[in-house]
Amino acid sequence: MSGPASSFSTVVSGAIYYGGDRFAGHSANMVGSGVIAGRETEFLPIFQGGDYDSNTNTFRSGSLTGKPMKYIDARGTPRVVKTKTYLSIAGNGMAVIKTVSNTSAFTQTGLSNTLSFKMNHKQELENHLGEFLQGFRLGQNGQPIAQDTRSTTGLETVGLKGFVMQPKATTTIDFNANLRSDATIGVTGVYQMPVTVYDSLGLTHTVTFSATLTAVDPATHQKTWTIKAASADGVVQGPYDNAGAGVNVIFDGAGILQSINGVTAATINQNTLANPAYNPSPPLNIAWTGGNANNASINLNLGKALLDGGGGLIGLSGLQSMGTENQVMSIKADGKNGGQAMDLSIDEMGIGTITFTNGENLPGWKIPLAMVDDYNKLREISGGTYLPTRQSGDMRLSFPGNSDVGKFIPSTLEESSIDVTQSLTNMIVDNSRYSQNLKVITTLRQMLDRLNEL
Repeated sequence: MSGPASSFSTVVSGAIYYGGDRFAGHSANMVGSGVIAGRETEFLPIFQGGDYDSNTNTFRSGSLTGKPMKYIDARGTPRVVKTKTYLSIAGNGMAVIKTVSNTSAFTQTGLSNTLSFKMNHKQELENHLGEFLQGFRLGQNGQPIAQDTRSTTGLETVGLKGFVMQPKATTTIDFNANLRSDATIGVTGVYQMPVTVYDSLGLTHTVTFSATLTAVDPATHQKTWTIKAASADGVVQGPYDNAGAGVNVIFDGAGILQSINGVTAATINQNTLANPAYNPSPPLNIAWTGGNANNASINLNLGKALLDGGGGLIGLSGLQSMGTENQVMSIKADGKNGGQAMDLSIDEMGIGTITFTNGENLPGWKIPLAMVDDYNKLREISGGTYLPTRQSGDMRLSFPGNSDVGKFIPSTLEESSIDVTQSLTNMIVDNSRYSQNLKVITTLRQMLDRLNEL
């Protein structure tokens, strides 16, 4: 019996060999996203449990079993897509997901390369498998609120919930304007400059600044202009009030600003060197009427120290008096109204930037990548999503940019890492080889059955 049994074993080994070629398990592109990891079928002993019983001089056969092997660490080529929250990863890391949202009573935290995320009706990033991208929420300082970013404890579902842009009142106005040099007192010596400002509630108001030529020195050609302000929505208080004296600015014969509110350019320069925040211009104070907004105190910047290439003082920048036309080059006022979160984009370093309805952008998330010791020992819970096992090692978090995990590639999805055509061809060849071996096995079994009957 040793001869037939030996031949039987040899043919079985051949069947196992020919059944071991790699083939594609599924196509994630059929559902529009994800990487297709390589698969290989590992056939267990073809007659599982089969053995030769010397007492009864018989061979007991088992059954053919197979186990698909998935190459999770295989990565496909990124394909550019239009959806900016679709991602792929250039490196070994995997994204961290939860299989259900944070509001569910039961959740699983896993790793995934299925990064086809879109904003759902709950304003959460969810892929087509119903899994939710995890990240660390950022504070006002731009750093994660969670103290431990190496643990999954502080992770939250990435989305727009909880992000509101608060209004910010105007606190600074920078002037850069030209007052005509040929102006005459009382005739062409008046120029109005409207500026939009925000109150503490985010409401807009127009403040109109007026520049009036009030004095000309015929000997030195110095010109004095007086700056005042008014608003239909509030009462201007202090020196800028139309009923007050206003704030005087003086230009030399070349049109360079030399004095603001009685403080000379030399003094301004000296004070600025000692204190860069020094401002010779008095603040603009406004008591808003017809609403509940706080009174405004706005720092006006009518001019800054202007130095030549050698560090010598030329005069003051901001306002000037040259040419024959009044002109505003720029007037920059800070402040903004409130806004609701409306969009989210993720860059290669995992920074999730929130776009608000007021046009402002704010970094709101930092999204980590996860790594394990052996990716191919992870346990699959859905197409492209895995849980750590004892063999894979525990999940470790790191931020994109670390050489161990790589970076995100925004607006892309991974293509298949398998040549489907070649895999199908291999399967056909394997099927033919396997069929031939089974015929030999059948013949040998018939021989063994016949011998057992003798």
